[in-house]
Amino acid sequence: MDAATLIPNAPKFNSINIAQDEFEALAKFLQDNPKIESAGIAEKAKLRVDAARVVLKDMETERTTRVRPLNEQVATINTEYKDIREPLTKLLDQLLSRVNVFLDAERERREAEAAEARRKAEEAAEAARQAEALEQEAVAAATDGERADVGTATAEADFAFKQAKRAERDASKAERQASRVNVGGGFSGRSLSQRTNETLTITDWKAALTDICAARDGALPEKIEAALLTAVRDFRKASGKLPSGVSSSKEKSL
Repeated sequence: MDAATLIPNAPKFNSINIAQDEFEALAKFLQDNPKIESAGIAEKAKLRVDAARVVLKDMETERTTRVRPLNEQVATINTEYKDIREPLTKLLDQLLSRVNVFLDAERERREAEAAEARRKAEEAAEAARQAEALEQEAVAAATDGERADVGTATAEADFAFKQAKRAERDASKAERQASRVNVGGGFSGRSLSQRTNETLTITDWKAALTDICAARDGALPEKIEAALLTAVRDFRKASGKLPSGVSSSKEKSL
């Protein structure tokens, strides 16, 4: 028996039209009967229950019938692309792995160069400070009437200062290059660069759960509760009983 047979005077349209009619009939029944207080009303309610269930079943059957050929077509298309996509993806992963190894080595090389450049910059800066101090000593000696080669001291201080500035520029450039290791070229307009992927490991689940619940005033997050209930059902299926800390309540429904 289908929905059109169950629902008196139902127009013979598709299941969506029939469902709309049943929706209106059920809405009117609920409005007219806020409570079911007699066997007669209960029998009428049973008619609406049967009608609604058949309508929903027919609608799902019709939907499945219409969707099945489309799903089969999609599955066929997906298989065609999958046959080459998966092996090509594996080869691409191998190539990316090799590029990743290169980038690791390149980063280490650049970091070593940057460290050496920074060391030289610090040495040059110290040499400039010493040259400046010698210049000031020469100027002070000349002011006191002593013989001092102020010109030479000034020239050496100036040269040391320029060397220090050049070394600082070189160190800064090397540090920038070490922080931006990538592979350019190609035609995509985007370079290949490494991304940092974080992996979280729970080392103390009790401590983690305590902090998480404390941040929610003691309430268990819905996602954790859902996962825990799944684990509870698995435990009961395996052991035949509920784990400690879990209670069961039942309610009747039609």
